Amino acid sequence: MNSKRYSVGNMRTKKDMRFYLGIMRDQEKNTFAGVVLHKAEWFLGKADSDDFEVTRKWKAASPPVAGECFCNAKKFCLGCPEARYFEGFYLIAGFPIHHAWNVLDGKVVDFTFEQVNREMLEERGYCETLYPLYYGLEVPRESLTDSQDPVAEAYFAKRM
Repeated sequence: MNSKRYSVGNMRTKKDMRFYLGIMRDQEKNTFAGVVLHKAEWFLGKADSDDFEVTRKWKAASPPVAGECFCNAKKFCLGCPEARYFEGFYLIAGFPIHHAWNVLDGKVVDFTFEQVNREMLEERGYCETLYPLYYGLEVPRESLTDSQDPVAEAYFAKRM
């Protein structure tokens, strides 16, 4: 892969993410999108959850559920002291989607993304795996609960 070309494409994607989050903030009055625009970290790509022993063990004991990113990521973080929990947006098919994931050893671990890909592969026989782009905020472990709901918006609203 031509790294210069990849880098230019990635900058366009970051620009797209900022553009859509600006629309969400301004036209839809989405305050969380505004917080993300000003305080978030970028993550490009992800590690395979099978790369870590702790994630392999967790998946065997608590299989992730497709469509439940907040629950999957919080449960893992609450059970793994080295994991960090992030909420923000994941850019897929050109549009940002509110999402949650974990960071372990500086790498994104996204159980939900992997589970959705597995299910699509089983159902359709193929799955397009992209280089995911994540833009989010870390939520401290002490603010997490085991609910299925996002927590970052409420957490950061109290601190603004």
